[in-house]
Amino acid sequence: MNIDIKSGFLSRDSRAKIISILTCTFGLLYHLVFLFIFKSLGVLPMFYFNILSVCIFSLSLLWVCKKQSILIPYMLCTVEVIVHQILAEHYVGAESSFRFFILIMGILPFLVFYNKFVFSASVAIFTACIFSFLQIISSKVDGIYDIRQEIISIIKITNISLSILIIFFVITLFTYLMNKFEFQLEDKVSDQSAKIISMQNNTIISLSNLVENRDSDTGDHIIRTSSYIKVLAKTAMEEGLYPNQLNEEFIELLEKAAPMHDIGKIVVPDYILKKPGKLTPEEFEIMKRHTTEGSRIVHDVLGNGEDKKYIQMAADVAHYHHEKWDGSGYPNGLKGEHIPLSARFMAIADVFDALVSPRCYKDPIPIDEAFAIIKEGAGSHFDPKLAKCFLELEEPVTEITAIFSK
Repeated sequence: MNIDIKSGFLSRDSRAKIISILTCTFGLLYHLVFLFIFKSLGVLPMFYFNILSVCIFSLSLLWVCKKQSILIPYMLCTVEVIVHQILAEHYVGAESSFRFFILIMGILPFLVFYNKFVFSASVAIFTACIFSFLQIISSKVDGIYDIRQEIISIIKITNISLSILIIFFVITLFTYLMNKFEFQLEDKVSDQSAKIISMQNNTIISLSNLVENRDSDTGDHIIRTSSYIKVLAKTAMEEGLYPNQLNEEFIELLEKAAPMHDIGKIVVPDYILKKPGKLTPEEFEIMKRHTTEGSRIVHDVLGNGEDKKYIQMAADVAHYHHEKWDGSGYPNGLKGEHIPLSARFMAIADVFDALVSPRCYKDPIPIDEAFAIIKEGAGSHFDPKLAKCFLELEEPVTEITAIFSK
């Protein structure tokens, strides 16, 4: 079967074929039932006609299953239904309610022949005229065969019940098929999205590593800071910090966004990025640009992505990770909780790793001294709640530092 990707459902040709197969199958079974009914009633002309009807619907079913064109079998079946009704009116009487199936055959073209409105409308008008004509003359028609009123009522109830049953069955089947193929399409889209996201993440990590390597680092800075953030964020959530923001989704996005924090360094010249000594005020101003440039790059590279929360968090981490709790940071001088929570996490992880790692302009310092600096900066440089939480994680943080350091 063909799936219409735009609608998430079956293509028109497939839907038309399914409806045609259902119609032919129903017609075949229906006439098999009435073949035996008319045989038992002794209405032999209708018995023989139903044998012909069984052959017509059987051949139509084979035609529909093996060939694409369904116009010929449909017209043949429509003619059969109309003739069947006329004969039933003639031999059995008008009360048997066979004529209801004429209306069904008039409705079906609008479901089967989607792009043939004139044809569908013509068939509908034609069958409606036949139906109306039979309705008008039905009061004047008495069946040739004298059949008890009880039997007529049974036939009538059977016809109406079967009509309702097939309508209910078609609606149920289409609901099932629609849900099934929509779920299949969603799965395919989800798989493709997962692949795209995976490629996107790998590209981001590679680009971030490239930037870090320009800064005379090994690239492990990205892994370490992401690991610090993950353990810090999980602990903070367990301790009930910032419950309106901090949850599993936030932590997952933060861990993915952390590698983007220094992506803006790609615009910083090597003579500044790799300078072994202290930067001049002019050079430092250029260095500070990596925050705003990082945010711009994130939006330029990821702006068309569907995960807006991730994009915004990555941009926040890049833009605000050098802001300070007391408002003395850059580039915007934000203060306290006006600094995005993601950037406040990043500030602690970034500074700590910079302290314990060798850089072109300094040697690493011992871990205990780095923790002391974080403690000293709580409430001035760092979010005091997050800094206190980080100080409680000396053992796991030390393990991460040891594992990902060379």
